[in-house]
Order: sequence, then structure tokens, then C-alpha cells
Amino acid sequence: MKVISYNIYRHNKQLKKVFNFIQNSNADIICLQEVPKIFLKKLQTDNPNKFKINYSNEYFIKSNHKKSILLYNVILSKYKIDKIKEIPHIEHNKFPIYYRWINKYDNLDIKGIYIDITTQTGEQFRIFNSHLECIASPNFRINQFKNLYTHKSLNKHNIFVGDYNVFANPILSPFIGFLSGYKSKDFMVIEKNQFKKLFEILNLKNIFHKKRTFKKLPFQTDFIVVDKNIEFDMPIVHKSELNGSDHYPISVELN
Repeated sequence: MKVISYNIYRHNKQLKKVFNFIQNSNADIICLQEVPKIFLKKLQTDNPNKFKINYSNEYFIKSNHKKSILLYNVILSKYKIDKIKEIPHIEHNKFPIYYRWINKYDNLDIKGIYIDITTQTGEQFRIFNSHLECIASPNFRINQFKNLYTHKSLNKHNIFVGDYNVFANPILSPFIGFLSGYKSKDFMVIEKNQFKKLFEILNLKNIFHKKRTFKKLPFQTDFIVVDKNIEFDMPIVHKSELNGSDHYPISVELN
């Protein structure tokens, strides 16, 4: 089963290239983040590969300037869908300064999604697609993932996919922490190590560990994380397929 994760970027001006990449990918499962409404409609109306299209509101942001942003998490599947569910992410007790002072947001609703599928050979999977919050502390994102994990299946294979924005470290954090709601202890955190430990505790495998998936900075921000008993081949970071995004698509064959 070939799985792709791709944050297509909400301001993408090359959506036709993104669409062509998706249609030519020969993938069984494609998880997209930051999908604008115009592209979701394109997927729904022009679907030569006969994907089952599942989506949730990824980010709904409303400012007191009457401006709204609505983006979607989308999962495309060639397999029968047994179940679909939205997962509300945990919320801020207090908005970070970036939200309150810079963009003056007064409403923020963030969700993930999972689907249950059955393959042609009868194997069952639960596949999560989510976008962990960028304007937040590393500990907040850890808790968002823990919340996703509470929805794992006990009798199916679990696959966690998405843009997790794992980038906090002592070099970068002094420049972003004040605006993003960091507490004093967060400024010295190496977030990738936090997630590595968490995955180990939860018996999960980060297939793209130490791979750069973000164009602008040398970080792994995009993840395909699976139960440890799942075998895989051909993990690829598609660096020639940026297609107007700031994230590289990633793909892997799961056995």
C-alpha cells in the first residue's frame, strides 16, 4: 500500500501541478494538508482515479476584521471506507500573542481526521491525517499528538500522517517563542527529540526520521508514523515535486 503525505500550502499558485502529481502518483492513500476550498472542489469534480474523498475542517480562523480562513485535511483512498471521524485538537487556554496582537484572531477551530479502511487482502488500517499547530509551544504540539493517539485502534494497524511542525530548538525558539506562547522551559527544548521519545514510548516508528521535508529550513516537519510491526519499503522525499508548496511530498510503501 503506497501512502503519501503532502502539505500543499494554502497560498499555492501552482495547484494544477499539485493535481497532476496526485493523479500520477500511483498511490493508494494520499493525505493532504492546508487544502483550500477551490482545490477540494477540483478533487471532487475531476477524479479519474476514482478516489474516495474524505475531509474535515483543518483550520477555521476568524479575525475581528471579518476575515475568515477555512482549510481542509483531505484523505484520498482507493479502498473501501469503513468509518470516518473528525478529531478536535486540544485548544489554547490563552491565545498566543501572534493570534491576539498580530492577526487579531477571535476564533480558531482546528481538527484532524481518521478513516478506517479494508484492503483487498482483508487487512484493516486506521489512517490519521492532521496538521499540528504551528503557532504553539512544543509541549502543546506533543499534547495534540497524544490526543490523536487516544483514538488509535486496538484491532487495526495504525498510521499517523501529517504536518506536525516539529521545529522548536534553542537556536530558533528565541525568535518565535514570545509570539507563539512558549513558557520559559520551552525555549531550551529540542522538539524532534521530544517526539522521538514519545514515538518510542507509544511503540511507533517514524519512517522519515532525520529526513528534511521542509524547503525553507532543514527540519522534518512532515510525518508518516506507523505501528512498529508494520514493515515498509521505498521511503522517498520528493524534492523535485515541490509544485508551489513549501513542503516536499513524502511517500512510502507499507507491507
